[in-house]
Amino acid sequence: MPAQTDPGYFFMPNHIILIGASEQPYSLGERVLSNLLSTPFQGKITPVNPRHHTIAGLPAYTSLNKIPGSADLIIAVTPPDSYDTLLKTCRKKQLRHIILIQDWDSLSAAELHTAETAIRKHHGNGLNITACTTAGIQLPSLGLNISTQDGYAAGHTATLTGNAAVSRQIDNILNKLRQGTSRHINLHPGISPITSADWLNRFGHSLHTKTAVLHHNPEEDQRRLFSAIRQFTRHTPLILHITCLTTETDRAVLHCLARHCNFLISFNADDLEAALSAQLSDLPPLSRLDILSDTPAEWLHAHAPKNLTLHFPNLPHHIRNGHLTGTPTPSICHDIASRQLARPDTQAVLTILGPSGHEDYKKTARALIRLSEQTAKPLLVSSPFSDGITHFDTPAQAIRTLSYRNTAAALKQAQLDIAPPQPCRLKTPQPQNIKKALAAANPALLAEALHLPLPAHHP
Repeated sequence: MPAQTDPGYFFMPNHIILIGASEQPYSLGERVLSNLLSTPFQGKITPVNPRHHTIAGLPAYTSLNKIPGSADLIIAVTPPDSYDTLLKTCRKKQLRHIILIQDWDSLSAAELHTAETAIRKHHGNGLNITACTTAGIQLPSLGLNISTQDGYAAGHTATLTGNAAVSRQIDNILNKLRQGTSRHINLHPGISPITSADWLNRFGHSLHTKTAVLHHNPEEDQRRLFSAIRQFTRHTPLILHITCLTTETDRAVLHCLARHCNFLISFNADDLEAALSAQLSDLPPLSRLDILSDTPAEWLHAHAPKNLTLHFPNLPHHIRNGHLTGTPTPSICHDIASRQLARPDTQAVLTILGPSGHEDYKKTARALIRLSEQTAKPLLVSSPFSDGITHFDTPAQAIRTLSYRNTAAALKQAQLDIAPPQPCRLKTPQPQNIKKALAAANPALLAEALHLPLPAHHP
């Protein structure tokens, strides 16, 4: 089976060789192999283990040298002291693409040095080496899970991170939003010679990906990274997720880069959830949001962003400054929300249901969620029972999502705007001077009339 060219080897592999495959329970080789076998991946998997001829019912080889033919991916879960020999063999057999998966944090300083030395020695000149954490690589659309984590649900978000816990956090947020992953890569930023910028360039445009989340690595070459981000955001929206400590100056610089390179920024899990909701939903940009709440909610003015106005409507006997007076039964809430949505000046409505012990509470939430699926204008629901792309735990989260949506639209428009012409010192040629120069057949006079430099051959 012929090996594929880059990046097809990664996104659509036909043959994977797993170096260090094992049946020993809970070992790294067993966990990665078990995940590979438990997914609907249709390609060929070849285990390599020096002590076994079959592993998990698959024909195994005792050495990489003994495997005939080629492969798209070499996955190595063996210790660092095996890397030098392994990478020499890969070069000899022209197996170009190697993924090293390891629990790097558990290694000693000597083992890390051994790994770094071997990788630095062999990377390049025909070998592409990527070092991943145990969160590894997942391509849910292909049913491919090369990691120790549970398989992610298939969806439209590509994630590129440098920490296994961050990968799990993003997956949990996507599950809460009832969304999934298109591509996932978890690099080890201190070991891998292939960086986030390299992988962004390899991602290219994919119909499976609606947005991407990039975990920021401040140790990476920032010029290359933001250049790759700017190229990537020309076809796919991106969220830069920051987990390192940042100063006020750092944040100002990042926001400036966001305007220049067209990406959203998140500094915590709440920001990331709101940004993902904004990018993955069909919410339009809004300038005004109407608030309807079963408790007084004017305190939300303190959470109003600069790019969104909060409106608290009044309706005699029913609404006072956005507060639904009386008993907000399911039918009453449904009626008031429908009437507010029908107003010509209404762009969207946020309905807020606070925790309550009355028996109609869950029925009210379900009625509003059902109405949100039937109306043309956005109807957002905030309640403790809410989940989904336009249903929120808190009203502040809903407002944050709309703010991100407006920011994304403004950034996109800024990329399309044409810069205004700048004043310059160009002189306007005078027709009569041009005619005199032409009549005299004098190149020097013609250049002067056109306000051009003298011809090169002119003395």
